[in-house]
Amino acid sequence: MARQFPPSSQPISDWKLDLLISPEAPKSNAVQRKPKPVSLKRSASYDSIEEIAGFKDEDVAIKRESVVKLERGHRAQIVSVVVDDEPKPKPPRKPKTPAKPTKTLAFSALPADVQPIYRTKLLTTLIEYYGGEKDPFDLDHSMDLFQTVTQHTVNKILPEKHIEIVKSGKPDNGRTYAIARQGMSEWRRGFHITANKVIKERITDSSRTIAEIKKLVAEALEDDGEAYWGEWDRNDPDASRAWCSKYILKTLAYHIQATKGSILQKNSILPLGALALSIIAVQRAFLMYESGVFVPTDEFSDENVGDLTREYAAVNLQRLMDKPSRFRALVAKASAYTTDSSSQNRRKRKAGEGVKIRANHQPGHSSLLTQSASHRSPIIHGDFRTYDTIERAWLITRLEQVEKSRYGYENPKGWIVGWPPLGLPSNGSGAIEYPSDVVQYEFACQWEVPTLAELFGAAPIYTVNNINWTVGDELGSISNLPATTHGTILPLAQTDFQANSSLSAYIIQGGNQSLMVHGSYYFLDLTGIPSAYNLTNSTTPLTTILLCDPKPSVSGGPVRLDVDNTLTVAQSGLPSTVGNIPISAANVILSSGLLGPVSEQEPQNTAKMIINYICELLFLVDPSFNLTNYPMGVPPLDIESINNNMDIFFGSASKAYTDGYDSTGSAIPTFTTVSVEAEQEEPRLAFASSKPLFIVYASFMGVATILALLLGMGVGDGERKREPFTLGTVAWAVQVRRVLDGDEKVGANAGSSTGPEYPSASYRPTYQRVSLAEESELA
Repeated sequence: MARQFPPSSQPISDWKLDLLISPEAPKSNAVQRKPKPVSLKRSASYDSIEEIAGFKDEDVAIKRESVVKLERGHRAQIVSVVVDDEPKPKPPRKPKTPAKPTKTLAFSALPADVQPIYRTKLLTTLIEYYGGEKDPFDLDHSMDLFQTVTQHTVNKILPEKHIEIVKSGKPDNGRTYAIARQGMSEWRRGFHITANKVIKERITDSSRTIAEIKKLVAEALEDDGEAYWGEWDRNDPDASRAWCSKYILKTLAYHIQATKGSILQKNSILPLGALALSIIAVQRAFLMYESGVFVPTDEFSDENVGDLTREYAAVNLQRLMDKPSRFRALVAKASAYTTDSSSQNRRKRKAGEGVKIRANHQPGHSSLLTQSASHRSPIIHGDFRTYDTIERAWLITRLEQVEKSRYGYENPKGWIVGWPPLGLPSNGSGAIEYPSDVVQYEFACQWEVPTLAELFGAAPIYTVNNINWTVGDELGSISNLPATTHGTILPLAQTDFQANSSLSAYIIQGGNQSLMVHGSYYFLDLTGIPSAYNLTNSTTPLTTILLCDPKPSVSGGPVRLDVDNTLTVAQSGLPSTVGNIPISAANVILSSGLLGPVSEQEPQNTAKMIINYICELLFLVDPSFNLTNYPMGVPPLDIESINNNMDIFFGSASKAYTDGYDSTGSAIPTFTTVSVEAEQEEPRLAFASSKPLFIVYASFMGVATILALLLGMGVGDGERKREPFTLGTVAWAVQVRRVLDGDEKVGANAGSSTGPEYPSASYRPTYQRVSLAEESELA
């Protein structure tokens, strides 16, 4: 007999019934709770839209009284936007003893068979399943439903392994149950983090006063406001707009991204609970700015938002559930905001799992957050209103690439990761693994012929690919581009300071072999490189621009700090649930990280040559400028070599941003950190061997034992006396043996003038000791 599901459950296919089958259980109190009356406010201006879309105002009504109100304190009248994705964590307690294997939530505690499929299939399936529930906070429905769902999912993925899923505290096959529940908690928190990022972008997309922010938030949270309604599509005027705001769609896209890899049939579950969580997260994110300044809210938990989530799922979204085609159309719109991470490098995750973190962002800063195990961990600021960090990038790059001395931890090539504080791991401790967003980059540079757009004061503005650039003299070491230079390499900066792009560009001026006549000489030979001639009437006639695109990709993954102070990205391509390195911050660092290292001038630079040591190593075939080898000027490296150098040199420069260094607001720079959790290995000594090694070792020991016995035995005579085991006694023994076998004749016993010609059976030769010389001769 077919099993019956509660009326709230959605119909699913037979194979899904077989996978996620569970006995009918009474609905939880949360599901049965009768929703409180919802404040319904009609807007006459949208009557026609309701008829077209099939929705009424009550379908999108927002009961603001249900939202937890925030305390308001005294705030300065200067607008300051600080996004705090989680309330301030309590000071962490350091355990007196390491966590027991039956208590740890570390990824490494999972069974070996479950680890490869945990992130890619198991957790994604659980997320999709519970994303379709009316109450995504209640995983069990008073009947251990989560255990059942997890067991059926594992059985479907690994049918031949027979892995039993049991609750915490029982002798289960690893920690699958507890770690999966923790993963679901991190999934729900991700809605809050994603919505905060999306709304922060809206609030800060232009300069606003406190009053303007208050007005924006109030209008957005109206029943027909931009927080809930999508924009009208002239290409599809009949399309539904309710719950289709870009903020809700982007937040729901986080959930869709987290379900990629699920084994459930595509489109078999409508993400009812996930949509409710998205709406609540967007609503709360806007309310944080209700006073005109950012005010943090409480945790995104069942206690704080559970009732409102269940109310939306049970009441406000039911009309949408009655129209599955419209719901799927909404999901399709949200899917447009997801990213394809299939091309990301995926490596086996070694240890560690997601933890609770916070991220703080301020205007004018590119803020990142990193973590460490039971330690303080930095918030990384890229403050381009001052040149402190840019100058620090020059100092670190010069230290590593010119003086060949490493600073801090060794970054993985081609990655930006946040650092734990310096000095880890401590003496005797093992490797540390912590979760973070990771940014993968690989520079691809190409030569471009610039055009002169205009003069920005006394500095020229160059146009490349419709982007305007000017000399990026961030450290003030040169005031303008001198007209008398015979060789120049300098960084460029976009004139549109609001642009958020990862592109970087470098102007290179020199000559070529056809122009070096009449005693003229240029330090750089640009022969064969696309260039503009006499663009700025400078001494160097040719100008070219090297345009570099790092092609950044931001994703989530664990980072491992080994005992040799090297950092490794253990895995990438995971959903960016941590949110500590937004793509906007990555773009600023990638585009501006080498501004200081390439622009700071060295003592030997004169008006004749503006090329510092770092530029010479980064771009030129011969950094020493050997005029004997290159009488026509030193040519640049080939593009492939420049790309490789860019990856390496930027890896050094990025260290100025990845350790939490913050010089703002204080005469003495500080390292801004927050406390997070991670996993740290504990090294222990142990005997280890292998079967082949043991066999070889045992054989050698056996041979050595036999030889020792032989050395101790010696050779005995007829009177049971022992002779020493020497070459002399061995030679006599061999000779006697040959006689006894009839091979030779020997005389009588030594010292006897008469005796038998052949020894009898009872014949026993006598032995004489020989001298060392005789023994040597016998040998």
